[in-house]
Amino acid sequence: GAWMAQHPWEHYLFTGDKNFLAKQGYPLMKGAAQFILDFMVPAPTNTPFPGKLVTAPSHSPENKFILPDGSTSVQTYGVTMDLEIIYDLLTHCIEASKVLNTDADFRAQCEAALENLAPLQIKSDGRLQEWIKDFQEQDIHHRHTSHLFAVYPGDEISVDSTPELASAAEKSLEMRGDSGATEWSLAWRAALWARF
Repeated sequence: GAWMAQHPWEHYLFTGDKNFLAKQGYPLMKGAAQFILDFMVPAPTNTPFPGKLVTAPSHSPENKFILPDGSTSVQTYGVTMDLEIIYDLLTHCIEASKVLNTDADFRAQCEAALENLAPLQIKSDGRLQEWIKDFQEQDIHHRHTSHLFAVYPGDEISVDSTPELASAAEKSLEMRGDSGATEWSLAWRAALWARF
């Protein structure tokens, strides 16, 4: 739902239609954000970012990571894609409320959540982490590039504004390669390369 709420904002940016934003777009975006604000929890004290807001449970679509005992898992908390989509949604809600000159209290809630959102991380090998911990993925060439949402279709990561994260994201994309990618995953890779 949070990802889908990107589309009304993009529609407004393309058309400049404030009536659409006020009557349809912003209410939908706000509803998605209210759900997310209720869904997030503070990370526990024995985790990399204690007290920071994360999603739980969480998983990165279809890719698995390897646990210290050698077993694999998909379930964790605060995966990178979640954090990126939440950043996208909350920043758009903030901007929309400014455009419409409304909801100052809700805007402040969104700003506070963004300030406390767990940060994106760079793996020890220089790639953008897919999970909140530096896990090794089971399939390094997995067709999904979900953790690169902030490059495209999001805009949190860019070569100009966040060069270190952009470099890590590009390294992740290079490592994924193109073999084994199908349908949407190939289109997504093309869009990511266009951003770089």
